[in-house]
Amino acid sequence: MEFYDNEEVCFQQTKRTAKMVICQENIGNIKRINIPDFDDEERDIIKELHRKLLKRSMNKNDSNEVGMLVNLQDWTDIIVNGTEDGIRLKEDKKAFDLTTVARIPSPL
Repeated sequence: MEFYDNEEVCFQQTKRTAKMVICQENIGNIKRINIPDFDDEERDIIKELHRKLLKRSMNKNDSNEVGMLVNLQDWTDIIVNGTEDGIRLKEDKKAFDLTTVARIPSPL
């Protein structure tokens, strides 16, 4: 399994020439996507999480990038605000700690 170096990796979308300002219409147009190995209920949950992410960006981050870590067992999430250019997990202690815990091998 490969791990990201959270100190260096910046997650971001394809570069755009202009910032996309999120509006309620964008949020309302989110559709359920077909993700292999997920059932309809799980796909609906993911669609709602996507809407939650866009609402956060629109209302609390000036339409800048926002990332989300989701626990697929209980569907809890952590949202990380980014900049217009991307998201750095190290900016959010809880998100960073969760991603770095995965890199520590468990003793057997």
